[in-house]
Amino acid sequence: MEKIAGFIYGPQQHHLDHIAPLCSLLEIPLIVTEKSLEKMATEFYPTLVVFHIDYLPLPQTILERYDCLITALAKPMLESIFFLASTLNRKILKSIWCPHGNSDKGGQTSMMSALSKESAVCVYGNKMVDFIKKQGGLSKTCETFFVGNYRRYFFEKYKTFYTKLTEKLVFSKFEKSQTTILYAPTWDDFEQGSTVHKALPHLLDNFPTDLNLIIKLHPNMLIDDDLTLKKLMWEYEGSKHVIFLNDFPLIYPLCEKIDLYIGDTSSIGYDFLSFDKPMLFLNAEEHSPEPDLHKCGTTLCPNELKTIHSKIKDSLLSSDEFQNMRKKTYNYTFSKTPDFNFLKDSLLKL
Repeated sequence: MEKIAGFIYGPQQHHLDHIAPLCSLLEIPLIVTEKSLEKMATEFYPTLVVFHIDYLPLPQTILERYDCLITALAKPMLESIFFLASTLNRKILKSIWCPHGNSDKGGQTSMMSALSKESAVCVYGNKMVDFIKKQGGLSKTCETFFVGNYRRYFFEKYKTFYTKLTEKLVFSKFEKSQTTILYAPTWDDFEQGSTVHKALPHLLDNFPTDLNLIIKLHPNMLIDDDLTLKKLMWEYEGSKHVIFLNDFPLIYPLCEKIDLYIGDTSSIGYDFLSFDKPMLFLNAEEHSPEPDLHKCGTTLCPNELKTIHSKIKDSLLSSDEFQNMRKKTYNYTFSKTPDFNFLKDSLLKL
């Protein structure tokens, strides 16, 4: 597998927990262009070999050493990065697209149509295949690799390490060991699907002290100079039952420990399905279309946000009501996790 590597271009921290576990399971290195990502990958994925390559020598260095990259970048973007070096070296770099989540965004655009040029893609399961095909994003000659819920599989494989690490970096910050809520919204991209600015003030206002709250913002929201969010994070610094969790790429160690997930169109909701626990969903707009995932728990519209604390209490008691829908949605989203030795052989043949 020396000729294949994972690849993250730029400060895309949210790609890390998708590319890194797959690279580790396939026993291939991960290449990053940011020193901060190299440090984070080394800390959170110690089984992984990580290389940092600066932007300027990157195209030539990769073309000299590798034939294929596994990346969350669509082929047109990847080709633009390596165009000049590919022309000079007369070498075409192959690529395998890897998703960075399974969110309910993208339905309003044809974003997945960019995958029509891919020769190979990794998908979680039938839901992703149907969604990409609906937008014309898979050609008839594209090789499709079903990787299932490989990130849950990776977490279980190294569970002892990740449980201890998460306890040290997250749960030890709480004063009491009590019912814990995770609020993990998406960011405001072109679809404006994030509920952060509408929901967070209501959620934090007199948040019950008999509950713990983890707020995991999308890394892209932290890049923007959002003074409102910075003010909130500053106000709750040192809180004993509310924490803002930044620079922590892991999802599954959190999902295992928390008691209730609150989200919107973030893909973390699909990750949380595998634990079969209560879920509470927030809509960004009053009449937003309800995705299938929102049928797996209680949903709140913007005009109901004042009742969010009571809905949290209700949701914690309503687990059985949505169990069948959670199981059905999970099985549609994730296929069976593959044999990774077989997957490695298939990639080499490709």
